[in-house]
Amino acid sequence: MALDLLTWPEVDAARAVVADRHGRQAEAERRYRLSPHGERQARLRALQEAVQGSLQAELALAALMRGV
Repeated sequence: MALDLLTWPEVDAARAVVADRHGRQAEAERRYRLSPHGERQARLRALQEAVQGSLQAELALAALMRGV
């Protein structure tokens, strides 16, 4: 399925989600790097969740762009 004008709002929305997830990932990475020793495990889990969210958003965008 080729992209047409009706799918562009969906693509824009998916790109916005990807940008949001990348922002969350950058914030989680910053918090992890600056965390005190006692909070590193919790912040590492938050970073891993943020990375997972970024990957899922990118996969959703790629699937939309492929027309799947």
